[in-house]
Amino acid sequence: MVSYSATNLDLSDINRNEAFYRVAPSDHFAAFVISKLFQQFNWSSVSVIIQNDDYGYGGLKALKEEFYSASIQIINQLEFDKKTDNFTAINNWAQILSISSCRIVLVWATRNVTYSILKHAQKKNMTSSDFVWILTNDVPIDHFNQSEKERLAGILTVIPVPGALVDVAINLSLLTDAKEICDEVNNHSCSVNHE
Repeated sequence: MVSYSATNLDLSDINRNEAFYRVAPSDHFAAFVISKLFQQFNWSSVSVIIQNDDYGYGGLKALKEEFYSASIQIINQLEFDKKTDNFTAINNWAQILSISSCRIVLVWATRNVTYSILKHAQKKNMTSSDFVWILTNDVPIDHFNQSEKERLAGILTVIPVPGALVDVAINLSLLTDAKEICDEVNNHSCSVNHE
C-alpha cells in the first residue's frame, strides 16, 4: 500500500525495508529541492503552514533540517486541522501572517488540505500579490471559480513529476522488478505505465 506516508524518510532505510521500492520521493528530497529554490532567489525566511498529522510533522522536520543547513529561518509555524477544517492557532492566523515581516508562505499538506487552506486564505484576502505561496501538492484548480482562480496567480507548486514528462530516463529494471513482484503477489499480470 502506498500513501502520503510513503514519503517518510524511515522507508529509505534499506536495512529495515529490504524489499521496499520507493515510488514517491522522501520528504527530505522535497525539502532539499525547496531549500535550493530559496537559495536561488536569496530568500532567507518563510512562514510554514502544515497539516497537523504525521505527514505535516514529518515534512516540517525535514524542512527544519534542510533550512538549518541553508540558514533559512522559519518565522511563523502554523498548523491546519483537517478534521475541523480550520487553523489550530489561538490567534488569528491571517493576522499572524499579515504582521509578519516574511511574505513567503510554504504549505506542506496533502492535496485536499492544501485546497482548504487556500480557500481560507482567499476568504481573508491572503493570496494577494503581497505574498508568495509555495505548495508541496497540486490543488484541484477546477474547484475554484474564475475570480478565485485569478487570485491564485503567482502561486508556486513544487511536486515530483514522472521522469518521462521531463525527458529523464526511466529505470526499466526497477520497473520490471516491481511488475514481477506485483504479478507474483496478485497471481495475475499487473499493468505497468512506462510514462
